Amino acid sequence: MNKKLLPAAVTVGVVLAATAVGLLAHSDGDGGRHEHFEFKDDTLVLSRSVFAGTASTVTIGQTLPPGCVAGTVAVPLIAGGTTNVKVKCATAIDNGEYPNLTDTHNVWNNDTADGSFGLTSPIFLDNITTRGELLDTLPIPTDLLVTSFSSKSELAVNRSTDGKSITFVGYHGGPGFVTGRNQLDVSNSSTPGVVDPTNPVVSNYYRAVVEVDADGHITRTDGNGYSGNNGRAAIKADWLYYMAGNDNNGGLSTSQLTSTQVGVNLITSTGVELLVPTQYPTALNPATGGCRNITGRHNHDGTVTLFAITSTISANGDQGADPNKLVKVTDVLAATKLPTGDGDNDRDDRIGHFVTIRSALAGEVFRGVAFAPTGHRDDGQQDE
Repeated sequence: MNKKLLPAAVTVGVVLAATAVGLLAHSDGDGGRHEHFEFKDDTLVLSRSVFAGTASTVTIGQTLPPGCVAGTVAVPLIAGGTTNVKVKCATAIDNGEYPNLTDTHNVWNNDTADGSFGLTSPIFLDNITTRGELLDTLPIPTDLLVTSFSSKSELAVNRSTDGKSITFVGYHGGPGFVTGRNQLDVSNSSTPGVVDPTNPVVSNYYRAVVEVDADGHITRTDGNGYSGNNGRAAIKADWLYYMAGNDNNGGLSTSQLTSTQVGVNLITSTGVELLVPTQYPTALNPATGGCRNITGRHNHDGTVTLFAITSTISANGDQGADPNKLVKVTDVLAATKLPTGDGDNDRDDRIGHFVTIRSALAGEVFRGVAFAPTGHRDDGQQDE
């Protein structure tokens, strides 16, 4: 069951529906459940994806984005008449192989030719301890929702304000478009309700919110925000989803965005990131470039512990495809300067030092982390 974005006039706090942050009304939708799955109390949820392409997924010389037709599009002006916009296409310069040690092919070389390049991939939710030990994994059905490999700004995980579920954003095909693995350039597609004729990506995909409760029940809600770009995160507060993302992958200029209905629609549908794992080419040399999705808790002893997904910096054609890490750090909440220890490796020497608790394998990326949902809200545990 598809849900509709709230009208642009609706506001909640500092959030503007369809201008600053997309808002989706929540109700029962497409449901699913992984039998016998249950998130354990006081644990973490790690969202990740695994590359699913092969050499044949992309053919050297094929047109990118698929179905792109180069030329000039006449876009109607609000005041009458039309304005011309050029659409440019690209050509694949490498096949679909993930970087490996047996040859020099690298699917991400295509990112230098096609600025929209990416492949859809499956989503997995790992239930892990705060020490990084794996308890169980909930796979999200690929005909329900997929993410885009290697869009590293996607798949942030947030626990609802009542603590009973988690939410994240992915892609669900509009009418006539497949929801599944290895679909090209989906993260820059138009949404079915806000189609941009100047977008070189001709497919249409909803930016959909998936909600998962403590027992693994899955609900999907489709939305039309962030046309031409990605929905990055969502959080449930009461009966609403609050979303963050970006939009626009077409060729409209700044003046054309405000003088055409297509442009206005885009403006009103947008808003509010090591040791190299085995079998990953050392020449790409990914290093940590900061932290992205973050969660944490107050330890009630004057300290806080934060968990974060790292971003990478490397020589790869698309750095978002590099294997990354889940790290944690404990620090003193009241601290106003960097910690110093006495060198005896006790508690004070561990304060303020990041520790890796899980590392992605080659062909795998981590995207989000949150505390696991529970059937009840534990007011003694505070998470951000």
